[in-house]
Order: sequence, then structure tokens, then C-alpha cells
Amino acid sequence: MVKTVLVTGGAYGIGRAISTIFQYDNNVAQTWCHREPDTAAQDNQLFLQADLTQEGSAERVIDATIARFGRIDVTVNNAGSLDSSPVGDFDADKQRAILDLNLLAPQSLLSAALPHLAPGAAIVSIPSVNAQLPPKAHATYGASKAGLNLWTRAMAKELGPKGIRVNAVAPVLSMSQKLRATQS
Repeated sequence: MVKTVLVTGGAYGIGRAISTIFQYDNNVAQTWCHREPDTAAQDNQLFLQADLTQEGSAERVIDATIARFGRIDVTVNNAGSLDSSPVGDFDADKQRAILDLNLLAPQSLLSAALPHLAPGAAIVSIPSVNAQLPPKAHATYGASKAGLNLWTRAMAKELGPKGIRVNAVAPVLSMSQKLRATQS
């Protein structure tokens, strides 16, 4: 059976790599916000422009995915914002935008998707090593990714009894990258 995978931030970077791997055997819906994908969609792909921080956006993404493919089996919470947040340059709106996308958008997306998820479905969050090693001037980003780790654990407890797996997969840095991250 062909599954349907939804990857937020799936048009570029890590999200694009995840989408590419899944598209060989699955239907893949991919969101993008500011930069339109530079590739044409195939029959088993759907590109959705969505600012997941906006009210109703998650519902529109889920509705469009269901309309096109009839189901959702996996959601990958990859979309994120790495804007700087130096302590001496506090901008409340900028900080909220980071938290909204990195931490609250996955909750909104899951809430919209939940009625369509059957036992065996999976939710995968893509946090960051910066949840433990925040780079200089990016404290809010690190905090949002640490929050995403905690949210993922909480959702695993809540949805596990319903047969829905919830996990996090964080890209790993080499030891030299970790050292540089702690020094910057």
C-alpha cells in the first residue's frame, strides 16, 4: 500500500532530502513558505505554499493533502526558523515568530491531522543539536528546538496508546562542529 507523507519545509535542505527519499515509494506533500520549489511536482508529489504560523494554515495543508491523496500516514515536522535572537537586540515579534514556527506549528498541524491518522501512523519531529548546544545569538532557536524535543516526548505518551508513533530525529554534528558550536 502506498503511504502519504507530509513534510513541512519539504522543498529545500533537509526537508527536500527527506521528501526525496520518501517519494520513491510514497505520495509526498511538501510545504514551502518563502521560496518556491525549483522542481516540478510529479504525480505522487504535492507542493503547498503555507505559512504555518498563520491561523488556519495547518488545516488548509491537511485538507489539501487529504483531497489529493486521500490519507496521511506520516507527518514530518521539519519547517523551522533560525533567525538570530541576540539578547541586547530583543524583538518580541521576531522571537514569537521563531517559537510559532519551531514549536507551535507542529502542534497545530498534528491537531488538524489527528482525525485522519490511523493506528500505524507516525509523527517525526526534526529538532536540532542546538537544543543542547545553542549557538551564540540564537537562544530562542535553541529553546524552541528543546521545546520541540519535549513536545515530541509528550505526544509519544499521548498518542502511543492509539497506535501512533511519535519520534524525533536530530541531525548529528561531528565533534569538531560541536566544539565550534559551543565556542560561537
